[in-house]
Amino acid sequence: MDSVVYYSGVAIIAFFTLSIIYRLARGLWNLKLGCMLGFSEQFKPKENSWAVITGSTDGIGLAYAHELLRRGYNLLLISRSTEKLEAVKEELENNSNKRGKEIRLHAADFNKSDIYTAIEKEIKKLPRVDVLINNVGMSYEHPEFFASPHLAEKNQQIIQVNSVSCARICFIVLPIMEQQKYGVVLNVSSFSALDPCPLLSIYAASKSFVDVFTRSLAYEYGKKGITIQSVLPSFVATKMSKIRKPTWMAPTPENYVKSQLKTVGLDNHTTGYWSHELQYYFTQHVFPIIHSRSLTSNLAFNQMKLLRHKALRKAQQIADGTRS
Repeated sequence: MDSVVYYSGVAIIAFFTLSIIYRLARGLWNLKLGCMLGFSEQFKPKENSWAVITGSTDGIGLAYAHELLRRGYNLLLISRSTEKLEAVKEELENNSNKRGKEIRLHAADFNKSDIYTAIEKEIKKLPRVDVLINNVGMSYEHPEFFASPHLAEKNQQIIQVNSVSCARICFIVLPIMEQQKYGVVLNVSSFSALDPCPLLSIYAASKSFVDVFTRSLAYEYGKKGITIQSVLPSFVATKMSKIRKPTWMAPTPENYVKSQLKTVGLDNHTTGYWSHELQYYFTQHVFPIIHSRSLTSNLAFNQMKLLRHKALRKAQQIADGTRS
């Protein structure tokens, strides 16, 4: 009896030890070794290769535009503001050493459902589409309870912008890539999609849709020459996250994108950055072992309540004239 208990204990410890080693090795492979050894997508564009990027005037989307232009892609940038698109085009042309690469612009408000015919016409004008990055996204001004009356319209907009746009643009682009027998699709989800995220419920759910939808497409189209990946960043120093100064946990968009692109072709979903991968490892693999998966959501709830309190206090101070 004692020997049975002993060997059972050894087997359990060995299982969890091997599981930890496997997860760490997989993270190291996806973020470093796979790219170094040439197993990831190499992004070697042809002269007429185009990348289509939604939500491309700020943050991660703008960083993708800079990086893909640097690598030699022509760009079709799709965002809401014509003025911002023109400013981004000028910025890209001034900062790029890839003279002669074409940058096309298309203004579209992803809050609306009648924009996709015009987008499809614009995309079909391109000689080929090698890369699609669905990055356009919307969140709350600050964390808030789902059924707050003032969020009725906002909740609908978040679903339309985050979920519907991703599916509709993929529906346009995938037949083109299927005909080419090549393409890369990166759909930007969010770390908040991985577990319940109180006070960001619709945002997290919309990004969870993007993640599951993308991983499903990866199986559907993987044998047709199309690489499809769900990108799940944690905090990045962007306007949407309201993080001004980058840290080791919240990199700049530029550093994040350079790191994330190294993972393409190695897995159908990625956090894209080493510190985000550490977060993923603990929340998805360590906490469940100690039966504390709910710990992640409870921590998120407390953090979101604190952010909500700070935002409401700031709004009240502005209303009272005690803060500008």
